[in-house]
Amino acid sequence: MTRIILHIGPGKCGSSSIQSALTAEGSAYARQTVILPQPLIRQIDTPDLDPSLEDQVGALVRDVMAGSDLAILSHEVLFNRVDALANLARVSTALADEVRIVGYSRRQSDFLGSAYGQWHFRSPERTREVGEALTSAGLDPLLFSGLERFHIAAVLTEMATARQLNGAAILHWGPRYEGLARRAADLGASVSVGHIPGPAHPFPLVDDFYRRAGLEPTPAGEGGERIVNGRFDPGLIEAINLGVMDGVTLPGPHAHNDFLAAFPVDPVASDPEEAGFLDDLRAYVDTVFWPENQAFSRRFGLDEDYFRPRRLLSRPEIDAIVGEQARARQVDAGRAARHRDRTASVRVKALYDAYLATGIVAV
Repeated sequence: MTRIILHIGPGKCGSSSIQSALTAEGSAYARQTVILPQPLIRQIDTPDLDPSLEDQVGALVRDVMAGSDLAILSHEVLFNRVDALANLARVSTALADEVRIVGYSRRQSDFLGSAYGQWHFRSPERTREVGEALTSAGLDPLLFSGLERFHIAAVLTEMATARQLNGAAILHWGPRYEGLARRAADLGASVSVGHIPGPAHPFPLVDDFYRRAGLEPTPAGEGGERIVNGRFDPGLIEAINLGVMDGVTLPGPHAHNDFLAAFPVDPVASDPEEAGFLDDLRAYVDTVFWPENQAFSRRFGLDEDYFRPRRLLSRPEIDAIVGEQARARQVDAGRAARHRDRTASVRVKALYDAYLATGIVAV
């Protein structure tokens, strides 16, 4: 039986780890796996696919399947590029006996934290939008850390400022996957949806992918997960976000990750009160999506406890918590000054300028 697997991400849901395992030296699936080029995905993301592009996609799939009964096509942007995915599925069903689409999800609050720590903290446009959301609500942005500001703005704008930097709003897993499943069924393909591991739900992500794709685990996928997109130092993230707020030129989203990765990750001891405040913000985010996530879990056979909020909070309750934090910080000079200190930002800017000139990060 010939099979084609379409792995669609989305980003921040384990895609790099899955792709790394599939293409690793020694993987039984390295030859049958292709990470689709983004320019091609953009070209085929149309409801009316040009016949020449359809032929190009068909040739690519046939080339991957040459001498095999399997092809694995992967890219995390496919979750957002629904016409591109539909065209891939349509071409694939003409070339294989089975076409299976595999995608993932995660707690929305965890997604926000991960997306902020990878991209949003260094985006001038989004940083400005987040600051304006707080200012419009009568809040001084500099009373809060960058991560707190990001979550507060998400609350105030009903998650609008939490959208992807390309404008895509992808946090509604249930409706999106339901729509994909219906469209896939019309094309003769099936959909399997999972969630990535979490502290209370540990499991090997790559093995879960193999299971959902109907593949046998390979030796390269055993022995633990390899984290491909590591986290950046929290202090560095805060320093860069403050610099970006001030209009300082620093690495933008997707730029000079090697510079950022050169800083050792130093887990800073956080203020328990501020940590509790961030937990409340995260709990509210998960509360917003809880009814939707329950239906999503039932529809796709997932454990709904994975998405269960740490506590349920209403909008008036979280508004009151934010207001209380703002008032407390205004009268506490030490805490207020903590989020205004530019010393680290100035140092990072100097190191960045030296890096651009020499290619060396002198941390």
